[in-house]
Amino acid sequence: MKKISISICVPAYNEEENIEKILAALLIQKTKRISINKIVVVSSASTDKTDRLVMQFCKKDKRIILHKQKAREGKAAAINAFLKLVDDPIVVIQSADTIPQHDTIENLCHPLVMDPKIGMTGGAPFPVNDPNTFLGYVIHAWWWFHRNIPRFGEIIAYRNILERITHATAVDEAFIQAKIIQNNLKVVYVDNAIVQNKGAENLGDLIKQRRRVFNGHVRLHQKENVKIDNMTKSSLKLLLFKYPIKNFKELTWLTGGILIEVYAQALGWYDMKISKTNPFIWDTAKSTKNLKKKRPSYDFIP
Repeated sequence: MKKISISICVPAYNEEENIEKILAALLIQKTKRISINKIVVVSSASTDKTDRLVMQFCKKDKRIILHKQKAREGKAAAINAFLKLVDDPIVVIQSADTIPQHDTIENLCHPLVMDPKIGMTGGAPFPVNDPNTFLGYVIHAWWWFHRNIPRFGEIIAYRNILERITHATAVDEAFIQAKIIQNNLKVVYVDNAIVQNKGAENLGDLIKQRRRVFNGHVRLHQKENVKIDNMTKSSLKLLLFKYPIKNFKELTWLTGGILIEVYAQALGWYDMKISKTNPFIWDTAKSTKNLKKKRPSYDFIP
């Protein structure tokens, strides 16, 4: 069976803490039905060591390409820059502050290779945060919730049928999902396409993230008529009755997480309706970077 060529986009802005780790993990992916053609890091006017670190990889593996943007224009603009550089039938978008397992890309693309009716797949983020702390518990609950709805984030693959996406979206995965569905293709969740990510380690970063996402979802509904409910009766039932809660402390933590979400939604509503803010170029949540302190090994690099 001939392998299907794919390319991977890693949008990056000041990702020196994790860029070596994600590239190292992408270079050792085990593949059977796909072939990784290009790994394009789109650096949006990074001011730290991101570009220098990526260039070290470029010199050792020709599949890695650094595309530098002079100005920071947002993640959607980075994806559009990537789409101009590749013509593979399948493309993958992976957040720069994640780390894939050795078979993540193969598992993510497998449904697209096997079923022409499937147009997009989403992977399964698992946070590295300590679940024995309040925010760590909330982060784990939130990503469990997203995996079980399911809702996509951190890594997706889709058929390369979109020339570009709107530059003014803060929820690129949801926008792409809407466009794929409009093309009468199915969207599926792949629970064994696992990436590690790191949730916010302080309340300010968590609220900042959820505030932006809610704003982006409201705009998606307005522009594309795609409604994404962030807190409904069914979602509350899923969290309160399906999520494993071991004791009263965890129930209290989960309730606190729900209150944080409600507060963040109120702020997102204010941004949308009152201040008319569109956060498609957003402030970095610094506490979500540097997944592991240990540096990766580069012995595998040719």
